[in-house]
Amino acid sequence: MNEPNLEYLKKTLDYLGFGTKLNDVMETAIRREIPKFSVGISSYFEPPLKLGQDLAQKDTVHFTLDFNKAKENDTYFLNDYSAELKSHNGIQRAHSFNLERDHRVTAVQAYRLLLGAAIQKDIVKRAEAENSPAEKQQIWMKVDLDILDSYGKHPVAKVYPNYGFDISETLDKYPILWKHDKEKDAVIADLKRGAFPEVAMDFGDRISPVVISANPRMRNLDVYDTRMNVIRNDRIFPDQATPQRVELMGHENQQASGFEPSNGGSQTQDQEVSNQQTRSRGR
Repeated sequence: MNEPNLEYLKKTLDYLGFGTKLNDVMETAIRREIPKFSVGISSYFEPPLKLGQDLAQKDTVHFTLDFNKAKENDTYFLNDYSAELKSHNGIQRAHSFNLERDHRVTAVQAYRLLLGAAIQKDIVKRAEAENSPAEKQQIWMKVDLDILDSYGKHPVAKVYPNYGFDISETLDKYPILWKHDKEKDAVIADLKRGAFPEVAMDFGDRISPVVISANPRMRNLDVYDTRMNVIRNDRIFPDQATPQRVELMGHENQQASGFEPSNGGSQTQDQEVSNQQTRSRGR
Protein backbone atom coordinates (compact mmCIF):
# COMPACT_ATOMS: atom_id res chain seq x y z
CA MET A 1 0.00 0.00 0.00
CA ASN A 2 1.13 3.54 -0.75
CA GLU A 3 1.66 4.84 2.81
CA PRO A 4 2.60 8.44 1.83
CA ASN A 5 -0.56 8.60 -0.28
CA LEU A 6 -2.65 7.36 2.67
CA GLU A 7 -1.13 9.98 4.99
CA TYR A 8 -1.84 12.70 2.41
CA LEU A 9 -5.49 11.63 2.20
CA LYS A 10 -5.78 11.68 6.01
CA LYS A 11 -4.41 15.22 6.09
CA THR A 12 -6.86 16.21 3.37
CA LEU A 13 -9.80 14.86 5.37
CA ASP A 14 -8.63 16.75 8.43
CA TYR A 15 -8.24 19.98 6.45
CA LEU A 16 -11.74 19.60 5.03
CA GLY A 17 -13.11 19.48 8.57
CA PHE A 18 -13.84 15.75 8.94
CA GLY A 19 -11.12 15.16 11.53
CA THR A 20 -10.04 11.53 11.90
CA LYS A 21 -13.48 9.90 11.99
CA LEU A 22 -13.30 8.65 8.39
CA ASN A 23 -9.70 7.41 8.53
CA ASP A 24 -10.41 3.79 9.45
CA VAL A 25 -13.11 3.15 6.85
CA MET A 26 -11.04 4.88 4.16
CA GLU A 27 -7.90 2.91 5.06
CA THR A 28 -9.81 -0.38 5.08
CA ALA A 29 -11.13 0.22 1.55
CA ILE A 30 -7.66 1.22 0.31
CA ARG A 31 -6.01 -1.86 1.83
CA ARG A 32 -8.60 -4.01 0.07
CA GLU A 33 -7.62 -2.20 -3.16
CA ILE A 34 -11.20 -1.32 -4.03
CA PRO A 35 -10.80 0.70 -7.25
CA LYS A 36 -13.69 3.05 -6.53
CA PHE A 37 -15.46 3.62 -3.22
CA SER A 38 -17.33 6.20 -1.18
CA VAL A 39 -17.52 6.98 2.53
CA GLY A 40 -20.19 9.04 4.23
CA ILE A 41 -20.49 11.17 7.33
CA SER A 42 -23.29 13.26 8.82
CA SER A 43 -22.44 16.57 10.47
CA TYR A 44 -24.63 18.78 12.63
CA PHE A 45 -24.46 22.57 12.55
CA GLU A 46 -25.91 25.30 14.71
CA PRO A 47 -28.23 27.32 12.41
CA PRO A 48 -27.36 31.01 12.02
CA LEU A 49 -31.03 31.74 12.76
CA LYS A 50 -33.55 29.52 14.52
CA LEU A 51 -36.69 29.51 12.38
CA GLY A 52 -38.42 26.37 13.63
CA GLN A 53 -40.47 25.74 16.74
CA ASP A 54 -37.81 23.57 18.41
CA LEU A 55 -34.90 25.85 19.31
CA ALA A 56 -32.71 22.83 20.09
CA GLN A 57 -32.82 21.56 16.50
CA LYS A 58 -29.72 21.68 14.32
CA ASP A 59 -29.11 21.65 10.60
CA THR A 60 -27.83 18.36 9.21
CA VAL A 61 -25.50 17.88 6.25
CA HIS A 62 -24.64 14.43 4.95
CA PHE A 63 -21.35 14.30 3.08
CA THR A 64 -20.41 11.54 0.64
CA LEU A 65 -16.72 11.48 -0.35
CA ASP A 66 -15.72 9.70 -3.56
CA PHE A 67 -12.34 7.98 -3.89
CA ASN A 68 -10.76 6.56 -7.04
CA LYS A 69 -7.64 4.44 -7.58
CA ALA A 70 -5.22 5.34 -10.35
CA LYS A 71 -5.12 2.81 -13.18
CA GLU A 72 -1.35 2.69 -13.44
CA ASN A 73 -0.37 2.48 -9.73
CA ASP A 74 -1.72 2.21 -6.17
CA THR A 75 -2.36 5.93 -5.67
CA TYR A 76 -5.84 6.99 -4.55
CA PHE A 77 -7.48 10.34 -5.22
CA LEU A 78 -10.25 12.27 -3.49
CA ASN A 79 -11.52 14.50 -6.28
CA ASP A 80 -14.96 15.53 -5.07
CA TYR A 81 -17.65 15.14 -2.45
CA SER A 82 -21.38 15.72 -2.33
CA ALA A 83 -23.22 17.56 0.44
CA GLU A 84 -26.92 17.13 1.24
CA LEU A 85 -28.44 19.75 3.53
CA LYS A 86 -31.53 19.15 5.64
CA SER A 87 -32.17 22.30 7.63
CA HIS A 88 -34.09 22.52 10.90
CA ASN A 89 -36.88 24.40 9.13
CA GLY A 90 -37.36 21.99 6.23
CA ILE A 91 -34.97 23.22 3.52
CA GLN A 92 -33.35 20.44 1.51
CA ARG A 93 -30.52 21.11 -0.93
CA ALA A 94 -27.69 19.07 -2.40
CA HIS A 95 -24.52 19.93 -4.26
CA SER A 96 -21.31 18.27 -5.44
CA PHE A 97 -18.02 20.11 -4.81
CA ASN A 98 -14.90 19.42 -6.85
CA LEU A 99 -11.81 19.88 -4.69
CA GLU A 100 -9.64 21.42 -7.41
CA ARG A 101 -12.20 23.49 -9.26
CA ASP A 102 -13.90 24.73 -6.08
CA HIS A 103 -10.62 25.42 -4.23
CA ARG A 104 -10.95 22.73 -1.54
CA VAL A 105 -14.17 23.98 0.03
CA THR A 106 -14.39 22.68 3.61
CA ALA A 107 -17.40 21.00 5.20
CA VAL A 108 -18.36 24.18 7.08
CA GLN A 109 -17.97 26.30 3.95
CA ALA A 110 -20.10 23.84 1.97
CA TYR A 111 -22.82 24.11 4.63
CA ARG A 112 -22.82 27.90 4.45
CA LEU A 113 -22.83 27.89 0.66
CA LEU A 114 -25.85 25.56 0.69
CA LEU A 115 -27.62 28.00 3.01
CA GLY A 116 -27.21 30.60 0.26
CA ALA A 117 -24.36 32.63 1.76
CA ALA A 118 -21.30 33.89 -0.08
CA ILE A 119 -17.88 33.11 1.38
CA GLN A 120 -14.47 34.67 0.87
CA LYS A 121 -11.69 32.15 0.35
CA ASP A 122 -7.90 32.36 0.15
CA ILE A 123 -6.60 30.59 -2.94
CA VAL A 124 -3.31 30.15 -4.72
CA LYS A 125 -3.54 31.08 -8.38
CA ARG A 126 -1.20 29.27 -10.71
CA ALA A 127 1.33 31.50 -12.43
CA GLU A 128 0.65 32.12 -16.09
CA ALA A 129 4.32 32.49 -16.98
CA GLU A 130 6.74 29.60 -16.58
CA ASN A 131 9.04 29.82 -13.52
CA SER A 132 6.92 32.60 -12.05
CA PRO A 133 5.75 32.23 -8.43
CA ALA A 134 2.15 31.33 -7.68
CA GLU A 135 -0.05 34.22 -6.64
CA LYS A 136 -2.13 34.24 -3.45
CA GLN A 137 -5.45 36.04 -3.66
CA GLN A 138 -8.87 36.18 -2.07
CA ILE A 139 -11.98 35.32 -4.04
CA TRP A 140 -15.68 35.24 -3.24
CA MET A 141 -17.77 32.13 -3.91
CA LYS A 142 -21.55 31.74 -3.94
CA VAL A 143 -23.85 28.94 -5.10
CA ASP A 144 -26.47 30.34 -7.46
CA LEU A 145 -29.63 28.77 -6.01
CA ASP A 146 -31.86 30.49 -8.59
CA ILE A 147 -30.70 28.51 -11.62
CA LEU A 148 -29.66 25.01 -12.68
CA ASP A 149 -26.94 24.28 -15.20
CA SER A 150 -26.98 21.63 -17.96
CA TYR A 151 -26.04 19.00 -15.36
CA GLY A 152 -29.04 19.84 -13.18
CA LYS A 153 -26.76 21.46 -10.59
CA HIS A 154 -26.61 24.93 -9.09
CA PRO A 155 -23.48 26.62 -10.48
CA VAL A 156 -20.86 28.10 -8.14
CA ALA A 157 -20.00 31.66 -9.13
CA LYS A 158 -16.48 32.88 -8.32
CA VAL A 159 -15.66 36.57 -8.06
CA TYR A 160 -11.99 37.58 -8.30
CA PRO A 161 -10.38 40.79 -7.00
CA ASN A 162 -10.35 42.52 -10.40
CA TYR A 163 -14.16 42.33 -10.51
CA GLY A 164 -14.17 45.28 -8.12
CA PHE A 165 -16.39 44.07 -5.28
CA ASP A 166 -15.47 45.75 -1.98
CA ILE A 167 -17.52 44.58 1.00
CA SER A 168 -16.70 47.63 3.14
CA GLU A 169 -17.76 50.08 0.43
CA THR A 170 -20.87 48.02 -0.22
CA LEU A 171 -21.93 48.20 3.44
CA ASP A 172 -21.50 51.99 3.34
CA LYS A 173 -24.21 52.22 0.66
CA TYR A 174 -26.87 50.84 2.99
CA PRO A 175 -28.66 52.75 5.81
CA ILE A 176 -27.12 50.59 8.53
CA LEU A 177 -26.89 52.05 12.03
CA TRP A 178 -23.72 50.84 13.70
CA LYS A 179 -23.91 50.38 17.45
CA HIS A 180 -20.20 51.02 18.01
CA ASP A 181 -16.99 51.61 16.06
CA LYS A 182 -15.92 47.96 15.91
CA GLU A 183 -19.29 46.52 14.85
CA LYS A 184 -18.67 47.07 11.15
CA ASP A 185 -15.36 45.16 11.28
CA ALA A 186 -17.07 42.27 13.07
CA VAL A 187 -19.88 42.20 10.49
CA ILE A 188 -17.35 42.17 7.63
CA ALA A 189 -15.58 39.20 9.22
CA ASP A 190 -18.92 37.40 9.56
CA LEU A 191 -19.85 38.08 5.95
CA LYS A 192 -16.50 36.80 4.68
CA ARG A 193 -16.93 33.47 6.45
CA GLY A 194 -20.51 33.07 5.22
CA ALA A 195 -22.38 33.90 8.40
CA PHE A 196 -25.64 35.87 8.40
CA PRO A 197 -25.02 38.81 10.76
CA GLU A 198 -27.88 40.87 12.14
CA VAL A 199 -27.68 44.68 11.96
CA ALA A 200 -30.01 47.61 12.56
CA MET A 201 -31.27 49.33 9.38
CA ASP A 202 -33.02 52.69 9.09
CA PHE A 203 -36.08 52.43 6.80
CA GLY A 204 -37.08 56.05 7.33
CA ASP A 205 -40.34 55.34 9.12
CA ARG A 206 -38.71 52.92 11.55
CA ILE A 207 -35.46 51.23 12.53
CA SER A 208 -35.60 47.44 12.27
CA PRO A 209 -33.21 44.52 12.71
CA VAL A 210 -32.28 42.83 9.44
CA VAL A 211 -30.10 39.91 8.40
CA ILE A 212 -27.56 40.47 5.64
CA SER A 213 -25.37 38.39 3.34
CA ALA A 214 -22.86 39.43 0.68
CA ASN A 215 -23.80 39.14 -2.99
CA PRO A 216 -20.46 39.76 -4.73
CA ARG A 217 -21.61 39.06 -8.29
CA MET A 218 -24.28 41.76 -8.03
CA ARG A 219 -21.96 44.03 -5.99
CA ASN A 220 -24.57 44.44 -3.28
CA LEU A 221 -26.11 42.77 -0.22
CA ASP A 222 -28.91 40.28 0.17
CA VAL A 223 -31.13 41.72 2.93
CA TYR A 224 -33.71 39.73 4.91
CA ASP A 225 -35.99 40.30 7.85
CA THR A 226 -35.44 38.15 10.94
CA ARG A 227 -37.68 35.43 9.45
CA MET A 228 -35.41 35.32 6.37
CA ASN A 229 -37.96 36.94 4.07
CA VAL A 230 -36.26 38.98 1.33
CA ILE A 231 -36.41 42.77 1.70
CA ARG A 232 -36.42 44.43 -1.71
CA ASN A 233 -34.23 47.36 -2.69
CA ASP A 234 -37.23 49.64 -3.22
CA ARG A 235 -38.04 49.21 0.47
CA ILE A 236 -34.45 49.97 1.51
CA PHE A 237 -33.96 52.85 -0.95
CA PRO A 238 -37.46 54.33 -1.44
CA ASP A 239 -36.12 57.59 -2.89
CA GLN A 240 -33.88 55.94 -5.46
CA ALA A 241 -34.50 54.02 -8.64
CA THR A 242 -33.98 50.30 -8.24
CA PRO A 243 -30.31 49.59 -8.98
CA GLN A 244 -29.73 47.94 -12.33
CA ARG A 245 -28.69 44.30 -12.15
CA VAL A 246 -25.29 43.46 -13.57
CA GLU A 247 -25.51 41.96 -17.05
CA LEU A 248 -23.66 38.69 -17.47
CA MET A 249 -20.90 39.01 -20.00
CA GLY A 250 -19.78 36.51 -22.60
CA HIS A 251 -17.76 33.55 -21.30
CA GLU A 252 -14.60 34.72 -23.06
CA ASN A 253 -14.59 37.91 -20.98
CA GLN A 254 -15.71 36.53 -17.63
CA GLN A 255 -12.37 35.58 -16.13
CA ALA A 256 -10.68 38.69 -17.49
CA SER A 257 -13.24 40.82 -15.68
CA GLY A 258 -13.04 38.86 -12.45
CA PHE A 259 -16.29 36.87 -12.63
CA GLU A 260 -16.29 33.15 -13.29
CA PRO A 261 -19.37 30.90 -13.16
CA SER A 262 -18.73 27.22 -12.50
CA ASN A 263 -20.23 24.77 -14.98
CA GLY A 264 -19.74 21.66 -12.92
CA GLY A 265 -21.23 20.38 -9.72
CA SER A 266 -20.01 21.95 -7.09
CA GLN A 267 -12.17 24.87 2.63
CA THR A 268 -9.11 27.01 6.54
CA GLN A 269 -10.53 24.41 8.90
CA ASP A 270 -13.47 25.38 11.11
CA GLN A 271 -14.25 23.41 14.24
CA GLU A 272 -18.04 23.83 14.11
CA VAL A 273 -18.50 20.31 12.79
CA SER A 274 -19.67 18.23 15.71
CA ASN A 275 -21.42 14.98 16.64
CA GLN A 276 -20.25 13.39 13.41
CA GLN A 277 -21.45 9.89 12.60
CA THR A 278 -19.59 7.80 10.08
CA ARG A 279 -20.59 5.11 7.67
CA SER A 280 -18.85 3.66 4.63
CA ARG A 281 -19.97 1.80 1.57
CA GLY A 282 -17.92 0.29 -1.22
CA ARG A 283 -19.09 0.51 -4.78
